[in-house]
Amino acid sequence: MVACGDTFLFAEEDETKLHLTVVLTEPDDDGRVVTVAVVTRHSRSDAMVPLEVGDHPFITRPSVMAFAYARVRTVTEIENVIRKGDAVKREPIAEKFVRRGRSGCLESEDTPGDVVELLNQQAGENED
Repeated sequence: MVACGDTFLFAEEDETKLHLTVVLTEPDDDGRVVTVAVVTRHSRSDAMVPLEVGDHPFITRPSVMAFAYARVRTVTEIENVIRKGDAVKREPIAEKFVRRGRSGCLESEDTPGDVVELLNQQAGENED
């Protein structure tokens, strides 16, 4: 089962390089979650959520959450990709980074609209 804070190594659609990908939400009733890729920090990176060596065992150089690579995925999709060997499950990331990632997704202009919509929907449900 995929849960909030889980991480896996995954290549985006048009890439072959595996990126650490973080699950930022619990699955909703339709099994959808928000994920975001972690990439190496560069001078032009959006440094809203910086990650340093030691923040996760896979992170070996200064990195950031790349909100342009935030996605709405289904638990089934993630589990199938892992089962096929196209992704590798890694250690969970600390809750403080999950919270920062969710906030960053909502603040960044690079975040896709469907991601923002699902995060806002889930935040509204948690207020009830």
